[in-house]
Amino acid sequence: LFIKVYREWLRENVGLRLRFAQRKRFRECLSKDATLLVNPDTLAKVQQKDVRSDGSYFVNLCCISSAKRVKVLVKPSESVQRKEIVCSSLCMANVIQTLFDRGDVTSSKLENLEFFLEPAGQSVQTAREAVVQVFKTPDVKALGEDCLAKAVGQHLSTENYHLPNGVIQINTADILIKEFISLEKNFKIFAKIKFSEQKENTSDIYGYRIDKSVTSVRQNVSASVTLPRHVFSTPPFSKSAFDDLCSVILTNLDRPETKRLRLKVLLAASEDDAAQ
Repeated sequence: LFIKVYREWLRENVGLRLRFAQRKRFRECLSKDATLLVNPDTLAKVQQKDVRSDGSYFVNLCCISSAKRVKVLVKPSESVQRKEIVCSSLCMANVIQTLFDRGDVTSSKLENLEFFLEPAGQSVQTAREAVVQVFKTPDVKALGEDCLAKAVGQHLSTENYHLPNGVIQINTADILIKEFISLEKNFKIFAKIKFSEQKENTSDIYGYRIDKSVTSVRQNVSASVTLPRHVFSTPPFSKSAFDDLCSVILTNLDRPETKRLRLKVLLAASEDDAAQ
């Protein structure tokens, strides 16, 4: 009974709603896929004096429904409403998958989830071993292995904080080395990072930093892992329908060319949605 009453008190007094925004709003953030934008008034009780070079600092994001908390970065922003927390669509996917079992959160349920913030220590554990699993997308194929390795290496060498099993987006337009400055277009690289230290089934979740002098990094390219889809714009049934369609297509491609079926499909996506 006490826990139920306490949860209702939290919802009424400190309940914050998670909302997504276009990735360009996080242009100045060092860790775009682990940073939340929050109104300064909301941050008054968790504000830290020691901040990173981009003005962000660590807090615990606590979910009232799952009774779990995850250590994330927050950055003050006057443009955010007091009762809201704003993040990129990838950051939202990373946070939700750490707080809930896969498939437990639908778009309608997510809109009603409420959170609150707690102070957190500003130190970050350095990972001993990290596996960087790059998603095999058309951009990755176009870049080639050498450029891909340099892009991932450059991104990991910057001041970044990574959530366990989190997906990151790397834009070649943000990498200021000669191999990428001359490129005519921006190539997007998506990768999932796994750490050997991360614990399963815990209520306290935190990320890691990667230090080349300490962390052993292994990189591979995977065509079998699905990128997280935008939680709000994807109907609950669409993932299973899309997976069934992929299965049909793969089965069809295994047939001799003269016996393949002809099927027209329409796929739509938005550049503003980081990973669809």
